[in-house]
Amino acid sequence: MREKRLQRAATQTISHSTRSSGAVLRAAFRRVRARRASEARIQTSFEELIASVRAEDPALAAEEAKKRVALERYESRRAEWLLRLIRRAADLNVDGAAEVVAIETDLSALSNSLLSDGSSSEEIVPRIDDRPRDWDEQMTRAQVEEWRDELISLRTKREQNARMGLVGSSSSSSSGGGGGVSSGGESGEVSATSSADARDAVKEASKHEHYARLLKLPRLIDETLSTWIDPSDDLSDKQIFHELLRMMGLPDTVEPRLMRAMIEAVKQHRLRREREEIEKGDWSDLGPEPIAMRAGWRSAHPATLRKASAMVNHGGDGNDFAMFVATILHSFGARVRLSIGCSNNVTVSRVRYDDPPWVSGAGGPSLVHACQMFAEVRLGRNPAKIATWVRTWLPGSRWLGKAYHYRLDREGYAWLGLDWIDGSRVQRPGAPIKSFDSSMTIYYPDAFEWETEGEVADSAGMPKPKSAPAESVRMGVR
Repeated sequence: MREKRLQRAATQTISHSTRSSGAVLRAAFRRVRARRASEARIQTSFEELIASVRAEDPALAAEEAKKRVALERYESRRAEWLLRLIRRAADLNVDGAAEVVAIETDLSALSNSLLSDGSSSEEIVPRIDDRPRDWDEQMTRAQVEEWRDELISLRTKREQNARMGLVGSSSSSSSGGGGGVSSGGESGEVSATSSADARDAVKEASKHEHYARLLKLPRLIDETLSTWIDPSDDLSDKQIFHELLRMMGLPDTVEPRLMRAMIEAVKQHRLRREREEIEKGDWSDLGPEPIAMRAGWRSAHPATLRKASAMVNHGGDGNDFAMFVATILHSFGARVRLSIGCSNNVTVSRVRYDDPPWVSGAGGPSLVHACQMFAEVRLGRNPAKIATWVRTWLPGSRWLGKAYHYRLDREGYAWLGLDWIDGSRVQRPGAPIKSFDSSMTIYYPDAFEWETEGEVADSAGMPKPKSAPAESVRMGVR
């Protein structure tokens, strides 16, 4: 009895495991199918966008028409020589060639229709009846069947193009007008009227196609840019437009009205993304980053500090960035200062980011004394200048719906924080100012002075407030 219960329990466990694995596999297949369907839809939109732009630009449309005429001419020549090859095979009694020759009427009609682009057969290739006798006689049934299939595919393609109106529309409209006038009398007037009506119908259809392409242009550009352009690249609308042309393999310049329509579509795409980013909110609303994200310094006075010149093309961490950006701004004549703060009992992992994967950090996280440095730049006594500066010099993705944090000194000047954001790939000034356990020390490199939070005087003995109040300005939307 006990063994039966164990067997039943094992069977139920296996059945449950099988159902669970089946559900996981089905979910994985659904995700893969959805991803592939999305990629196929985006690729279709991209190809449709290329066709629309080529059709709207006169130079590109003329180039496409030239290529189409050249392709039709090549297919005409190809069909002509295929007919001659099949006739030659029939003369050599190759198996299967006689059956193809039996439908020679259809093949000849195909050849004549393929040569209806305004050029005579003598201008392209010799006539079908001229069959040279010195061709290679090593012809097989498989070759004949291959030529026949290719000839049928050429005819099918030609018929499809004719139905789509890509072939013969201009020649038919022009030939109708000439024939009507030469007949004279009432028949000539009727032909001329019908020709004019046909031209008007073609012109009206072309106008409708033009507006239809312009209407779907914003949707196609939006679908293309949604996956192929990273919004964090902070490109301007004109730069995205040129990047889009490069992706489509088109020249840098297109027809001016088409260019304005495309740039407007790019602008609408950018505004949509900005609205979505505003709806997501700003991470800085949750407060400053934890000190543990940059806990490399164990003391406020490290033994060595890298020179700014040594960081060019080498980089470093957020502390090195503070030294680097302060050096650059100071060389330009800007007023900068460096602030250093420390905190106790900062929880950090024992595994470093550059450790190999098999290092597990035995013992778990540890509590350390960590310090950080960040730079600040002075922007005047009017905090509104911060908003003006940000809107003027930074792209929309760096300030729309975000808050910029700054501190005020004893003279009322606003100091904008330039702290490195360790948890984000996209950097921006004005990140939330971190709070440290110990007093923060502020260094002024231009005056060779310093001050400490919590004291009433600086290194020169000048009175100051015990702490610098931290403020913020909300940027809002456009």
